[in-house]
Amino acid sequence: MQKEGIIKFRLDLIPKIPSIDERTIHSINTIRTLLLQKQWMGVDESGIGYGNLSLRSNELGFFITASQTASYPLLSPQQICWITRWNIEQNFIQAVGILAPSSESLTHCAIYQSCYQAHAIIHIHQQKFWEIESPYLAYTPLGENCGTSSLAQSIIQLFSKVHSSSILGINMRGHRSGLIFWGKDLWEAYQKIILFEKLSIKL
Repeated sequence: MQKEGIIKFRLDLIPKIPSIDERTIHSINTIRTLLLQKQWMGVDESGIGYGNLSLRSNELGFFITASQTASYPLLSPQQICWITRWNIEQNFIQAVGILAPSSESLTHCAIYQSCYQAHAIIHIHQQKFWEIESPYLAYTPLGENCGTSSLAQSIIQLFSKVHSSSILGINMRGHRSGLIFWGKDLWEAYQKIILFEKLSIKL
């Protein structure tokens, strides 16, 4: 598995606990529990965390799990960041949080920027899913590494060519075992992963 946790974007972090309501925290923890049980999120044998999720907070921002928090069974606002502004071309993110946002934050930025139907995103790791050539996924180029501005720009290009309703998610070819799914909320995004799992059995 390719290493995560190394932030590759310029970050302006305002060191403050983000204001996030209990309902949102509950939603995040409910889906994270399911992902941890499936081992689609967690910590690998070298102690590096993998997998993350986010929720659109308003038209201009979103909440995302902080970097290297996959080992926590439950999250509190201290382990969540609020991304308030970004510029993919300039490799820049502004966020509010005690911890840095996920190293995959630019990827989430690209999806929220390109797909207005996306209000929640789940990034998982599952090797068998990743190895499948599936008509239900779009694919980024092999050379695009995780957490980079170039990967985010590739995702924007994908959405300019493929309508979000025609696929279930994105396979990041340059990010070993990494896939991303989205929906109107975290539950819908999670159900897309479950549907892909069922469809994959037939491929």
